[in-house]
Amino acid sequence: MHLIRTTTAFTIGMHAMAMVARNHPRKMSIGKIASLCNVSEAHLAKVVQTLARSGIVKGERGPSGGIVLKKPADSISLLDIWVAIEGGASDEGCPFKIASCTHGLCALGCAFKEHNQQMEEVMRNTKLDAFANMSEACLA
Repeated sequence: MHLIRTTTAFTIGMHAMAMVARNHPRKMSIGKIASLCNVSEAHLAKVVQTLARSGIVKGERGPSGGIVLKKPADSISLLDIWVAIEGGASDEGCPFKIASCTHGLCALGCAFKEHNQQMEEVMRNTKLDAFANMSEACLA
């Protein structure tokens, strides 16, 4: 049972970043990554553009173009990628943004606050190089 779900953009971004990290310093094309991840090139390109604006990857256009990491994989945390794609996250209030749950009165938000903080810490401490190696081991 998967209790933690993420957006499609974050899922695509994490798969792409793991591939780019494993292939670093060689460039990977958007087409190649999209094919391996079985996602649309357009959606992947949008996610990669977001990551590039955040300084995580850089891209080169053209036949020999592709994307590469802009900084070492061991200096990029999963939280860096999350924030780049999803924006900052708040551990306050209703996780479902229900209007009637205001002023810290959301029971679900209160119950999950500590777990969200723990997950944030795990993501902050897990670097892209370790994640890429974990994901490669899962595929073996």
